[in-house]
Amino acid sequence: MLSNVEKRKHKRIESRLPLKLREGDFDFITETKNVSCSGAYCEVTRYLPPLTKIDITLVFPKGEGETEAVSCKGIVVRTDHMPLSNGTNHYCVAIYFSDINKSDMSKLNHFVEAHSANLN
Repeated sequence: MLSNVEKRKHKRIESRLPLKLREGDFDFITETKNVSCSGAYCEVTRYLPPLTKIDITLVFPKGEGETEAVSCKGIVVRTDHMPLSNGTNHYCVAIYFSDINKSDMSKLNHFVEAHSANLN
């Protein structure tokens, strides 16, 4: 019997937030599909294998016209190949925030909680 019980430790919301990923000398500018205080899911145009270590900068709204940026380290935990009809390759990447300071995690969690409260 399958269970629909959520197994994630942290609440995750659907949200398109600006995101910069750096892997070696290569930068990706993209946006999240969803985010929590422990990770993000996004789309990129280059294959990133699982366990790839990356630098992350995530920007989210703080208030009226203000934004907040969080920088941390992450690890790719899953990469899904998403070929497009025009023949280009895209990849959906799940990222775990492996090294995020408590203050930034708290800020991000506050955003997620506030955003999820607005959805209910």
